[in-house]
Amino acid sequence: MSGDETTHQKILAFLSGELSKKEERQCISIDLEHSPPGFRADLLKRWERTDHPEYFEELVFIEQMVAMMVEIAESDADSAGAGSGARAYTVRTRQQTGLRMTMKFRCAPSFESSDQALVVAGGSQPNPDSHSMQAMQIVSGNNRDLMRILMSQYRDTFGTLADLSAEMRDENVKLRAENIVLRRELEIATSTKEDKELENAIRFEKTQQSSLMTNKLLNIGTAIAARVMGDPSKGGGDPAPIMLLLGEFTKSLTREQVSKVFGLMRQDQQVMLYSLMQMAVPDESKKDDKKPAAESVATPP
Repeated sequence: MSGDETTHQKILAFLSGELSKKEERQCISIDLEHSPPGFRADLLKRWERTDHPEYFEELVFIEQMVAMMVEIAESDADSAGAGSGARAYTVRTRQQTGLRMTMKFRCAPSFESSDQALVVAGGSQPNPDSHSMQAMQIVSGNNRDLMRILMSQYRDTFGTLADLSAEMRDENVKLRAENIVLRRELEIATSTKEDKELENAIRFEKTQQSSLMTNKLLNIGTAIAARVMGDPSKGGGDPAPIMLLLGEFTKSLTREQVSKVFGLMRQDQQVMLYSLMQMAVPDESKKDDKKPAAESVATPP
């Protein structure tokens, strides 16, 4: 197993243990730092849970993050130049409680400068036959650097596109939810309008039925009175005994009694009773001018 693979496995094992912690010990950020001895650490890259939650939950993204750490460390070591030797790096995690856990590793440059690459150990000039091999090694190292840079650029581009896609997806979900809410409100408003129209129609129909019933009751009162008293147009004659009894009863009522009786009745009932009382006590002054007029019927309130 190569050094890069060993470093990759160590970082992956460290992060797997840290990211498995829950509740107050949950990891909220991961930093990659260059830690030169005797100096303050330089932050190279930071991953926040709020910005990239997938790097803290799914194993595939955790492995990608570890690969990015190794590539960033190798690029930083290569940029230090020839003769710098292995450089120290630190992976630092921060929990919700503020506790920080660290894991250190070292990374050496993958190649040296062209001047030193053409000089063999001991300071002597290299064999001319080996110049082409050494040049190929330098070109190969440069190609690796170029590929690493290109991969980093592509990763940043695709990461931006992935972020935009995630934002558009979230916005689409929000718009769909708002559309559903608006549709429900429209359905409720339409249903409420129809209910009000139906209620008004029922109320109008009840009002018409009540008016028709009142008219019928008034007509019934007049018909009952005519039937009881007989038809005066056919010869008149003495009123029926029941009308005489009703007339005497009407005359015996005082104004206070009439007020109380009428106060217990509806308006249509008051009209019918008043009509019966008027028919039961006719104006006798028209029959005999010599007789004194009958006592007037007490007027209802």
